[in-house]
Amino acid sequence: EPADSVREESATLIAVAHSTGIEFYDATTYDIIPHNRPELDNAFVFCVKFSPSANLVAVGLGDSSLYLYDTTSGFTPVAFDDSMFDARINDIKFTADGSHMIVATHSLNQSLFIFETTTWTQRKT
Repeated sequence: EPADSVREESATLIAVAHSTGIEFYDATTYDIIPHNRPELDNAFVFCVKFSPSANLVAVGLGDSSLYLYDTTSGFTPVAFDDSMFDARINDIKFTADGSHMIVATHSLNQSLFIFETTTWTQRKT
């Protein structure tokens, strides 16, 4: 079940996602960090994850959308083709070295996706 909001922390950032968007905060001052964020059109947020270096944050939604933000360039959205997902995004994990992102969905067709984070190409599972 989706929560009203989902929170994820890194050493320097806090991300809080809710049904209408995502907000980023400085983990030291708790000041909000302005950024260009898409309106989520009341699609429930199921997960928010930072990469190990915290240079990327991924947001998985109930409408099968996945948003990626580059935290080093003003939280600009990263171009990512999420058209292969046909069900809600249940969870997102990054490998310890940050070289891969694993996405788990609620799909009956394919529920696990692995992507190389340098090229965003999907590795066959």
